[in-house]
Amino acid sequence: ESEIKYWSSIASCDEDVVEFVEFLNARFKDVSRSFKIIDGTDGNGLINLQEFSEGLLRKLNFKKFKGEDEDIRIRNIFRFLDPGGEGTVSMGEWQVLD
Repeated sequence: ESEIKYWSSIASCDEDVVEFVEFLNARFKDVSRSFKIIDGTDGNGLINLQEFSEGLLRKLNFKKFKGEDEDIRIRNIFRFLDPGGEGTVSMGEWQVLD
Protein backbone atom coordinates (compact mmCIF):
# COMPACT_ATOMS: atom_id res chain seq x y z
CA GLU A 1 0.00 0.00 0.00
CA SER A 2 1.39 3.41 -0.90
CA GLU A 3 1.56 6.18 1.63
CA ILE A 4 -0.32 9.39 0.90
CA LYS A 5 1.20 12.61 2.19
CA TYR A 6 -0.30 16.07 2.39
CA TRP A 7 1.57 19.30 2.94
CA SER A 8 0.25 22.57 4.29
CA SER A 9 3.10 24.61 2.81
CA ILE A 10 6.09 24.16 0.56
CA ALA A 11 8.36 24.50 3.61
CA SER A 12 6.92 21.28 5.05
CA CYS A 13 7.30 19.35 1.77
CA ASP A 14 9.69 16.58 0.95
CA GLU A 15 13.21 17.91 0.32
CA ASP A 16 13.05 16.77 -3.33
CA VAL A 17 9.97 18.90 -3.94
CA VAL A 18 11.68 21.91 -2.36
CA GLU A 19 14.77 21.40 -4.56
CA PHE A 20 12.55 21.15 -7.65
CA VAL A 21 10.72 24.39 -6.75
CA GLU A 22 14.07 26.14 -6.23
CA PHE A 23 15.22 24.88 -9.64
CA LEU A 24 12.06 26.20 -11.32
CA ASN A 25 12.15 29.56 -9.54
CA ALA A 26 15.76 30.11 -10.59
CA ARG A 27 14.85 29.54 -14.27
CA PHE A 28 11.29 30.76 -14.75
CA LYS A 29 9.49 33.94 -13.71
CA ASP A 30 6.26 31.97 -13.96
CA VAL A 31 6.24 28.22 -13.20
CA SER A 32 3.38 27.71 -15.66
CA ARG A 33 5.96 28.21 -18.42
CA SER A 34 7.79 25.06 -17.28
CA PHE A 35 4.50 23.12 -17.43
CA LYS A 36 3.95 24.27 -21.02
CA ILE A 37 7.49 23.26 -21.99
CA ILE A 38 7.03 19.76 -20.57
CA ASP A 39 3.53 19.38 -22.06
CA GLY A 40 4.80 20.55 -25.45
CA THR A 41 3.28 22.73 -28.14
CA ASP A 42 0.82 20.00 -29.11
CA GLY A 43 0.17 18.92 -25.51
CA ASN A 44 -3.22 18.05 -24.11
CA GLY A 45 -2.93 20.13 -20.93
CA LEU A 46 -2.07 17.10 -18.80
CA ILE A 47 1.32 15.62 -17.96
CA ASN A 48 1.69 11.93 -17.12
CA LEU A 49 4.66 10.43 -15.27
CA GLN A 50 6.56 9.53 -18.44
CA GLU A 51 6.11 13.03 -19.90
CA PHE A 52 7.13 14.54 -16.56
CA SER A 53 10.28 12.47 -16.26
CA GLU A 54 11.34 12.97 -19.89
CA GLY A 55 10.45 16.66 -19.72
CA LEU A 56 12.54 17.23 -16.63
CA LEU A 57 15.57 15.43 -17.96
CA ARG A 58 15.47 16.37 -21.64
CA LYS A 59 13.53 19.62 -21.96
CA LEU A 60 14.41 21.34 -18.68
CA ASN A 61 17.84 19.69 -18.32
CA PHE A 62 17.13 18.88 -14.67
CA LYS A 63 20.18 16.97 -13.39
CA LYS A 64 19.87 17.59 -9.66
CA PHE A 65 18.87 13.99 -8.86
CA LYS A 66 21.32 12.26 -11.22
CA GLY A 67 22.20 8.85 -9.84
CA GLU A 68 20.73 5.50 -8.99
CA ASP A 69 17.70 6.90 -7.13
CA GLU A 70 16.83 9.50 -9.81
CA ASP A 71 13.62 7.71 -10.91
CA ILE A 72 12.34 7.39 -7.35
CA ARG A 73 13.00 11.04 -6.57
CA ILE A 74 11.27 12.21 -9.76
CA ARG A 75 8.32 9.92 -8.98
CA ASN A 76 8.09 11.50 -5.50
CA ILE A 77 7.72 14.97 -7.04
CA PHE A 78 5.11 13.66 -9.45
CA ARG A 79 3.12 12.13 -6.58
CA PHE A 80 3.20 15.50 -4.81
CA LEU A 81 1.81 17.16 -7.95
CA ASP A 82 -0.82 14.43 -8.43
CA PRO A 83 -2.39 14.22 -4.94
CA GLY A 84 -5.54 12.54 -6.29
CA GLY A 85 -3.47 9.76 -7.84
CA GLU A 86 -5.21 9.86 -11.23
CA GLY A 87 -1.87 9.57 -13.04
CA THR A 88 -1.76 13.02 -14.62
CA VAL A 89 -0.92 16.55 -13.53
CA SER A 90 -3.01 19.47 -14.77
CA MET A 91 -1.95 23.10 -14.97
CA GLY A 92 -4.08 23.76 -11.89
CA GLU A 93 -2.23 21.11 -9.91
CA TRP A 94 1.11 22.45 -11.21
CA GLN A 95 0.26 25.90 -9.84
CA VAL A 96 0.88 24.61 -6.30
CA LEU A 97 4.57 25.11 -7.15
CA ASP A 98 4.08 28.84 -7.67
